[in-house]
Parts: sequence; C-alpha cells; structure tokens
Amino acid sequence: MPYYCTFHSTVNLRTSDYNSFNQSYPSSYENSTPNQNRVYTVRPVSIKHLLSSELRHPDGERILDGKPLEIVTFVARIQDIPQTTDSENIVVEDGSGSIQISYPKNTVTSKIEMNKYVRVSGKFNSPDDFVTYFIQPVTDHNEISFHLTEVVHTHLSLTKGKNNRDLASQRTRNISEDILDLISRNSKEDIGMCVDDICKMWAFQHNSDYNIRKIINDLVDEGLLFHTADDNHVQVTGPWSHNLDLRSHYPNFL
Repeated sequence: MPYYCTFHSTVNLRTSDYNSFNQSYPSSYENSTPNQNRVYTVRPVSIKHLLSSELRHPDGERILDGKPLEIVTFVARIQDIPQTTDSENIVVEDGSGSIQISYPKNTVTSKIEMNKYVRVSGKFNSPDDFVTYFIQPVTDHNEISFHLTEVVHTHLSLTKGKNNRDLASQRTRNISEDILDLISRNSKEDIGMCVDDICKMWAFQHNSDYNIRKIINDLVDEGLLFHTADDNHVQVTGPWSHNLDLRSHYPNFL
C-alpha cells in the first residue's frame, strides 16, 4: 500500500543545476521554490528512508539521520498512473517502499510511462505536502545503482562519523563488492576467474595480495563464490546484483 502524500510541481527548475549537491536554484514557485540566494543541500534518499524522517513539531523541519532535510532526490519505478481531472498522479516504488506523487498537468515535458524509472526531486513544505521540483525519466539504468550507492554513502557519512572500525568494515565490504562485480563481468562461464589475476588487478589498490586472497576465501565461506577447476579459480554462485547486496546490508532504509 503506497504512502499518499500531496506533491506539487514547479516548472522552471534548471535540471542542469541539480547535478551538484550544493547549488542555488531559480525562484519560480511562490512560497515553495528555494530562494535563489541560498545554497541548498540535495540529499539522496530511498523512499523508505524518506518516509522514516522525523517531524520535530507540526510546523517544523523534518530530520533524517540527525540532520535537517532540505531538497531530496530519489530514483523509482512508475508503478501506477491513476486517472484524475485536476492533476497528474503517479505511484512510484524503489524496492524499499512506494509513494504517490501528484503534480499539475503540463509541467512534465517528457512522456511518463508505466514501469519506467524516473528521478524525483523536491522537499517537504509541510508534514504531508511535498513540493516536487522536477520529475525526469532515467535514461541510463546505471543511475539506479549509482543512486543506491549514494544513499548508503551519505547515510554512513552522517551516522558513522570517523569511527575507524566502522570505516574499516565498510572498506572491506566495498572491496568484496568490487571483487564480485569484477568476476561476474569478466569470468568464463565454466571456469570462472583466476585468483592470481584478481590479485594482480586489485592488490595494489587494496593494500596487499594477502588481503585480496583472504577476502576471496571469506566470500567462498559465505557462499557468494565457489571454486571451479581448482583452488585458484572462482566463480560467483549466481547473477551478482550490486543493488540486492546493498539492500541485504542496509535493510532499514533500502
């Protein structure tokens, strides 16, 4: 069941200005569009993460991971397109949750289609009133994976601080993901990929040959890799999905 929230849409937000996390936006929507003289932070979120934000008091700002929410952005699939007379509506979901977006007609120039991915950006103007600055179709599906990575990175940056143990754990997890992705993209179907070749590619970047071999052995123990022709060749146990792996590590907001 999607979360229903009133979304408005403005017309003149420059999409070229969006790409940086700290940009000034033109004013085009009274009392809802960001002040052009103020610098805003664009926060990447999942829908579940967004809906978990806290409202300190009825007319106050929303808080997420201990920080005020300003402009947020998320990538989601169009799940439903209800028919209404006064506004356009779409229900979008990103695997973590769903939400209904409403916006005035004629404010989205690109065609909105079922099961297509879109990027939505905007901010809460009141507890249940989300001002949508733009809805833009996703043309490169790499943007979906990249967005999830941004969500996790931003969340960890805000919640973990400089705790060395947490940073080390995250670094190890990133290396594991790099190795799994490398094998899935470059291995031969039957024999997999040579461990020596993996070490040559990653050992210098990730500290040492020993560390890479240890991580590979751990991945075998976890069932994510298996040996093929001999102990020096490994293959992934199934189609490697970076998105699914991120969600398994961060079920609270992905």
